[in-house]
Amino acid sequence: MHILIKTSYEPGMYLEHRVEIYNQLQTGTFPVSVYYKNTLLRTCQVSVISIDEDAVKERQWINEIEQNAWTNDMSVMEKLVAIKKYVYDNYTYTTDGIMCNAGAQALLFAARDLGLTARYRFVGPQYDYEKGYGDVYYHFGSAFCGGHVCTIITIEGKEYIMETQGHEG
Repeated sequence: MHILIKTSYEPGMYLEHRVEIYNQLQTGTFPVSVYYKNTLLRTCQVSVISIDEDAVKERQWINEIEQNAWTNDMSVMEKLVAIKKYVYDNYTYTTDGIMCNAGAQALLFAARDLGLTARYRFVGPQYDYEKGYGDVYYHFGSAFCGGHVCTIITIEGKEYIMETQGHEG
C-alpha cells in the first residue's frame, strides 16, 4: 500500500499543519502517522472509501517507466539511475509538465517497489532556526510545498538524494 501525505503550514490550526492524504490506491482503514522534523506528531486511523482515478493513472505511468527502464540484470542502484535517465530523456519539463514533483514521485514509488525506504524532501528558502532564513538546503518536509522536490532513498543504511524531471523542450 502506497500512501503519500501532504502537509502545509496554516496559522491558527491545531499544530498549525493541515494534512492531506492522497494517491491512495486501495480502500480500507489503516493507520497514518504524521511526523515533523522526525518527531511524531500524531497517529490516527484513516478510512478510504474511494480511489482517485488520477492516482491510478500516476501509478500506471510509474509502472510503465519501470518496465521500459529496467532490465533483470540491473542492480538496485542501476535501476534507480535508469528511472532518473528515462524520465529526463523521454519527457519534457515544459511540454509534458514532468517537473521535479513527478520525478520525485517516480523515484519514490520505484524505490519502494524495490523494497527500499524512501521519502520526499523539498529544497528551497524555508525558515529554519538552525540554519537561518533564506539558506537553500535539503530540509525534511513534505513534497509539493512550493520548493524543489527530491527523493531520499535508503540503501543498506546509507541515504541517497535523488532527483529528476523532464528535460527542457
